[in-house]
Amino acid sequence: MGPAGSQYSSGFPAPLYESVQRRIGPYQPKHPHLYSHFAGGWNAVKFRSIGFESCMAEYTDLFARHGAAPAPPVCADQENALYGFFSHAQSTIESWFFAMHALGAIDEPSAFPMLTTADLRDIKPSVVLQRFARTYPSAPITNAMQAALSDSTYLEWKTLRNVLQHRVAPGRHQFWPPRATPPDADWVGTNIILDQRTLSSRYPWLMTTIEILLKASNNHTAQRF
Repeated sequence: MGPAGSQYSSGFPAPLYESVQRRIGPYQPKHPHLYSHFAGGWNAVKFRSIGFESCMAEYTDLFARHGAAPAPPVCADQENALYGFFSHAQSTIESWFFAMHALGAIDEPSAFPMLTTADLRDIKPSVVLQRFARTYPSAPITNAMQAALSDSTYLEWKTLRNVLQHRVAPGRHQFWPPRATPPDADWVGTNIILDQRTLSSRYPWLMTTIEILLKASNNHTAQRF
């Protein structure tokens, strides 16, 4: 976790985040409706990153103390921490895309509709990318969006989050004799091995991706705002 009292998760690129926030703040009086959407998505990037770090720490501690085949109450706690990590991680990226759509709406309102409930319901990362590609076809931020959405890790996590949220809690395939020390388990129906590093090993990719996206936001807003 970040330092005690910190408002950011460990490794979060706070200077980039705050630079964008300061640059967009003056647009609030003229565009209060759109700014509220930007602020909602932008706040979520920070809050969800704290959430996935918290879930990572909880799962790692529970696995260290109880292993891959704990008693049912602890197993439920592990599963909830796993679900929370992937849900918060996916939401962090999706919230960034939503915030970027709001910035597009401030800059080019006709290209980024955000007036009705139907407009808001249609704002998905793939749609945001399409609209940026039409409006800012050669912009680095458009390339960053394309790279993020086509990344194999992102695609795997997106599928997994949807499975966890809408369908099932995967079972665990145990091995006897154990194939690892301490024993691990396969998370049934996924390509994920459950061990003490299941989430901590994935944390660096997530933080690197967030930094790339925030850097793209900072560069884009410096040019357009």
